[in-house]
Amino acid sequence: MRLYLWKIERTDTVDYDEYSAAVVVAKTEAEARMIHPGNHDGYSWYEMTEEGGGTSWPRKPEELKVTKLGTAAPGLTAGTVVVASFRAG
Repeated sequence: MRLYLWKIERTDTVDYDEYSAAVVVAKTEAEARMIHPGNHDGYSWYEMTEEGGGTSWPRKPEELKVTKLGTAAPGLTAGTVVVASFRAG
């Protein structure tokens, strides 16, 4: 299974204490949309959204801009957040 690096970024207004973008590892664009930049904390995408009680990421994954960057390096696994941009306030 070939994995790719994807840049996921918000298209809405980003405020303090919110993620603005991330580079993630996924097989498809659809899978990349479902990775939350803060998933390293053990929360699901839904739990980290406003609807699920968090406010750091858009509620609707279809609102994200997703760009394929290239092939992931060996050893990286699907769902990995390589780097994330968080605007701490």
